[in-house]
Amino acid sequence: MKIIHTSDWHLGQNLIRHSREKEHKEFLSWLLKTLQEKEIELLLISGDIFDTVTPPNSALTLYYDFLSETKKIESLKKVVVVAGNHDSIYNLSAPKQLLENLNIKVVASGENLDDEILHIPDFGIVCAVPYLRDGVLKKFKSGETSSERSTQIQNGLQKHYEELYKKAREISEDLPVIATGHLTTLRGEIGDGERNIYIGNLDGVPSEIFKDFDYVALGHLHKCQKVSEKIYYSGSPIPLTFKEAKNKQFVMFYNSGEIEKIEVPRFREIVSISTNLQNLDAELSKLEPESFVEVFILDEFGEYARNQISDISKNHDLHILSERFDYKKVEDENVEKEEKIVNLNTVKHEDIFLELFEKSERKDSLLQKYREIVEEIEI
Repeated sequence: MKIIHTSDWHLGQNLIRHSREKEHKEFLSWLLKTLQEKEIELLLISGDIFDTVTPPNSALTLYYDFLSETKKIESLKKVVVVAGNHDSIYNLSAPKQLLENLNIKVVASGENLDDEILHIPDFGIVCAVPYLRDGVLKKFKSGETSSERSTQIQNGLQKHYEELYKKAREISEDLPVIATGHLTTLRGEIGDGERNIYIGNLDGVPSEIFKDFDYVALGHLHKCQKVSEKIYYSGSPIPLTFKEAKNKQFVMFYNSGEIEKIEVPRFREIVSISTNLQNLDAELSKLEPESFVEVFILDEFGEYARNQISDISKNHDLHILSERFDYKKVEDENVEKEEKIVNLNTVKHEDIFLELFEKSERKDSLLQKYREIVEEIEI
């Protein structure tokens, strides 16, 4: 029983107005190769296939091209796709009947329990649960308190999974039962790139509601993580923000009860660097071509250096997506400054300028500019 579990592709995503299409295309090619090499029998995609409910045509093309290619993998019995909170129920459901002919099961709304049950003879049973919206779990009544709604939603979630498990066991008492979900568990670690999902007013779902299942393939959290011995988030296959780039990306591999992570290659480096203008060229030289770069400039008056950053970056095959500036501390905090009174009638204006920029790395060039300006004024 060989299963690959992945989620949170976010096809169509842009990072600061830069397309991720190249990375997504390379990931999907890698995934097809992995399915082939590992002789995978079931592929689970646990939501957030797209980044928005109205994905661009390029994202739809990637998705359908990938699904059509899975048909060529002889070992693959079924592909299961469930919707996440970013996905459009309509967009995912529209080609549902057509995809069934390719052994691809799509579940978008969670309104029909029977539709969520997938029996694969001599293999297992999948309870394909998508992101469950409030209306699927509970019909709210006027006058209910927030606490009452939360309790009703949690009870609704638990009942939803309990009924699915019961239906699965009516089909077979022996086959493994696998579940999917797109939600936040109480033990899940929220990262920078995703927001918490509030189902009703719940800020997290107790993992105990999955206690009967043999494996639970979750989506929504972008960092690959283990919730319990049989509950996992696969995480996103590419880092979706600069902060997420600090983590490695994985897909989960379930092999007859044995669970392991398969690392996804990094198809483009996403890097944050902190440096000053003087060292920027050298720091950029260390990066891989085509990298997405976030630059923090640690210089006085760094915000006036955008043109210089642009000129320096032209020497490198990189994409500078963001420029940020922090002032360096001019004064040593460990040295107490004596308060002194200065008689402006006796001090030279150039001395004031030099004292102001004494610790600046650009002191000499600024002084030269200052002298030129003073000379023009005096003339």
